[in-house]
Amino acid sequence: MRRWVSPYAAAAVIVAALMLGVFAAVELLELPLLTDPTPVLGEGTAIAAASSVALLAADALLPIPASIIMVANGGLFGAVAGTALSVLGAMGSALLAFYLGRRGGRLLAAVSAPGQVDAAERFFARWGGLAVMLSRPLPILAETIAMLAGAGRMSLRRFAASALAGSAPICVAYAVAGAAADRYVGVAAIALPAAGLLAAACFAVARAIGARGGRG
Repeated sequence: MRRWVSPYAAAAVIVAALMLGVFAAVELLELPLLTDPTPVLGEGTAIAAASSVALLAADALLPIPASIIMVANGGLFGAVAGTALSVLGAMGSALLAFYLGRRGGRLLAAVSAPGQVDAAERFFARWGGLAVMLSRPLPILAETIAMLAGAGRMSLRRFAASALAGSAPICVAYAVAGAAADRYVGVAAIALPAAGLLAAACFAVARAIGARGGRG
């Protein structure tokens, strides 16, 4: 088992180190767009909506403060539209990282023994969905797992379903909080349990899709 882990573990360490390096560079440079992007969003216009989706998708490569943008989406566009925009951006980020991992998987396969590649694919076939879902709310780890899932030849359909299951509840919670922040006290007490129920529903759907399309 250890023999197949090393190339993928090395890749995970490299990706995480690069992301941490970018985070550190942003903190040192104090780039306004990456520390507080809300002025870019402005009012609730089509340009603001497109900007929020683009910024969230860029989170695959840059340290975008996604939670701030998701709350702003709720405040600018309302809970429903804000959730939709945040989900689009979050899925864009997940799929971009997955694609980069898929492309980089050729290099990993070239430096790995055939048995190592097969073992990695078996790992993601069995545990990949859960790993992707649980990692989505976590900075750096989300991008690292998504890239490794692509490199490990995880089914795109299963990956997308798992990423949605992990992203949607967070998007709902932030959008509801942003939309209701000026009107209700303790909105998180409502939003977070609702997000938990949504997470359970999404996980059930992801498992069903994974069972049908895990090999696809």
